[in-house]
Amino acid sequence: MNALIEKSNLRINLLLIACVSGLLLTGAGCADPHVCQWKAQELRVIGGLERPECAVVDPITGNIYASNMNYNPNADGAAKYWGDDGTGSISLLSEGQVEKLHWSVSNDKGTFDSPKGLCIVGRQLWVADNHQVIVVDLATGKPVKTIEVPGAKFLNDMASDGKYAYAADTSNGRITRVGPGPMEHYKGPASANGICFRGSKLYCSSWGEHDIFEVDMSGRKEARSVGLASKFKGLDAIEALPDGSFLVSDQPTSRIVWVSADFTKTEKLAEVHQPADFGIDLKRGRIYAPTFFDNTVTVFSLKRK
Repeated sequence: MNALIEKSNLRINLLLIACVSGLLLTGAGCADPHVCQWKAQELRVIGGLERPECAVVDPITGNIYASNMNYNPNADGAAKYWGDDGTGSISLLSEGQVEKLHWSVSNDKGTFDSPKGLCIVGRQLWVADNHQVIVVDLATGKPVKTIEVPGAKFLNDMASDGKYAYAADTSNGRITRVGPGPMEHYKGPASANGICFRGSKLYCSSWGEHDIFEVDMSGRKEARSVGLASKFKGLDAIEALPDGSFLVSDQPTSRIVWVSADFTKTEKLAEVHQPADFGIDLKRGRIYAPTFFDNTVTVFSLKRK
């Protein structure tokens, strides 16, 4: 009998530990992981940008940065969005306005053509720009280095695992670890777009496949679909939340969508006109969603239900 009681107590203790761990991680205790625990509400729209594609938040300073493609509507085909024309820039935003439209511009260390994805590694901002990645000093706003990525044409989103910067190439479905240090390549899905890390695992959204894929970090296997292609029309951004779930932007349907951690459930979190690569600030509880057709960044609150 004593042994049975001890076993029962052990199970209860393990359950309590699991619940407390869930509370610490998610703020929602043992809430049903298949039900969205998040809500978003539009707060304001920041205007006056130049075809913004991506937003990222510096976790140390809270500064918000947005990439300006400044695309050419008179160009032919892909050149509208991927032209090497030297007209791009990076903006510095505050919570409610553009603080400096051309915070970072081209110099002899880097030329902004059509900058898109952004990530922060150390005290540097890494910028995906067509066939190259430009590294910007956060203290000065000046480009300090350009990294050419062999074979790349349409470098899109960027992500960091806290140590390295990674870039997705939409033209060839490849994910490249661009630095610091040696370059490495991984197999992503066709038309790879957004990328993010959940723990040590790398996930990629595909525009053409309109699905989420898990990337094999050994570089040997093909990226694995999670089976959500029927739910979306064209995926851009993807970001992981502390409870293991994801947010994605489905640009053609003008939605930011919550995806459960096990990829079995989806739920519309917010509506915004054709959102591109949004950034999340978990400290302030914010989503910053660029809408490059409107030259704006829409700010949402992000809270638990």
